[in-house]
Amino acid sequence: MDILRTIDLRPFPSSEKLYKDAHDTLQKYPTLRPALTPLLTLAGTLPVTLEKDQRTYQIPIKLVYNGYPSIPPEVFVTPTATMEIRTSENVEGNGKCSCSVSARWKKGEVL
Repeated sequence: MDILRTIDLRPFPSSEKLYKDAHDTLQKYPTLRPALTPLLTLAGTLPVTLEKDQRTYQIPIKLVYNGYPSIPPEVFVTPTATMEIRTSENVEGNGKCSCSVSARWKKGEVL
C-alpha cells in the first residue's frame, strides 16, 4: 500500500510535485514514514557511514517540507533518549542539519 496516498496533500502548493518527490524519497529510503504534523514530514532512520571508523550507523532523522519546492525540506537529527547530538559545521545543537544541497537549492531540485 502506498501510505503516502492516505495523506491529503491537496492543501499544499505544488501538491503533485510534493507527492512525487516524497514518494521517490520513500522508495529510496524505505525506513522513512510520512506524517502530517501539520506539515508533511518524513521520519525514520538513514544509514550514515562515519569517515573516522568506516562504521555505518542508523541515524534517526526527520525531513520537514515547509515551503517546498520553493525552499528545500528542513532536515533534523532526532536523537533517541540514549543519544545526544554532536554539533558540527553541518549539525546545530537543535539537530537541524545543513548541507551543500540545501545551500545550492533551486526550486524543483530533488534531494
